[in-house]
Amino acid sequence: MRLHPLAMAMAIGTCALSVTAVAQQSPTGPQSPPTQQSPAAQQGATAQRLRDLGRIEYEANCATCHGVTGKADGPTASFVTRKVPDLTVLAKNNGGILPVAAMYDVIIGETDVPAHGSRDMPVWGREYRMRAAEHYVDTPYDPDAYVRARVLAVIEYINRLQQK
Repeated sequence: MRLHPLAMAMAIGTCALSVTAVAQQSPTGPQSPPTQQSPAAQQGATAQRLRDLGRIEYEANCATCHGVTGKADGPTASFVTRKVPDLTVLAKNNGGILPVAAMYDVIIGETDVPAHGSRDMPVWGREYRMRAAEHYVDTPYDPDAYVRARVLAVIEYINRLQQK
């Protein structure tokens, strides 16, 4: 049986919270947490660390060229025929505004980027659709929503990489 990714992330987060709670106990009883966070805030922080979809997608699909930090220093950047862009200055080079629509079009293959392949083979738009089909098999789903969620998660992560 397959679990929906969100259900899996919630289950992992709950287990991690349980392990954390047990680890914080001493023979004299539970110790107070180092910071005063509500249980909901602690659970949210744990879930965020365990399931940062934008970071996971970026590191799996973009970091080989753009680098883990987004500075165009990935291990395959030197093999690309065109200069790999530094993703940390996208907003800076666009008047302080992240060009979300342009980024979206490049990632899904609507805008031609020679290093990403031809328009006949939009690398990430097609790749995400294939992953969705493999994951959901017999379950009704919206492939456009699946692709949009993945791409927007990557864009949100790239936003966090921007120079301040």
